[in-house]
Amino acid sequence: MKGLFARQAFTGYGSSALLPDSGPPQLHRVKAYRPGRLRLLVRRDCPRLPGVYGMVDPKGELIYVGKAKNLRVRLLSYFRWRSRDPKAGRILQRTRLLVWEIATSEFAALLRELELIQRWQPRFNVQGQPWLRRRVYVCVGRQPAATLFLAQQPPRTAAESFGPVPAGFKAREAVRRLNDWFRLRDCPQSQKMTFADQPQLFPLPLTPGCIRHEI
Repeated sequence: MKGLFARQAFTGYGSSALLPDSGPPQLHRVKAYRPGRLRLLVRRDCPRLPGVYGMVDPKGELIYVGKAKNLRVRLLSYFRWRSRDPKAGRILQRTRLLVWEIATSEFAALLRELELIQRWQPRFNVQGQPWLRRRVYVCVGRQPAATLFLAQQPPRTAAESFGPVPAGFKAREAVRRLNDWFRLRDCPQSQKMTFADQPQLFPLPLTPGCIRHEI
């Protein structure tokens, strides 16, 4: 029965739903049995670029996934025992393989991190954080003004949906940034919208509404 509940051995992150037309992004690896050796390999090989990184234990289990604006700086911070937090120390003690994948931007790394946590459920990402066990979908609302929002189940009125992904701050932040990036509607669906070319029989004074789509 033990094998029935064994975690999947890590062989690579796998493909990305964010890049459906391409193969899995290139994965870089450094392996060592001692933290000091891992640190030297990170200093030698890891670039100062945004991306996602992972820690793999001696059994081949992916135990943690993170994202960084600067991979080299972030990974080296795990080896600074005077300033790192206790959790980082526990993760490093169990790490024998460090992997990373370069992203085009910090935001792309954030989206990839969400995808990988949902796929792999690394123990140090979900431990003690019940909200990570909840799942939500990123949904695209329909016209008259498209918007991205989170839902536990995609409503039938949604034009598209992606997920499920872990619920929480990172999912909310990703949706907020996407709405800002693509200039989508960022007010509640219940907010009444008035368009500049909308005719009115009796003109009425208007209060601020869904400004992004009324300017």
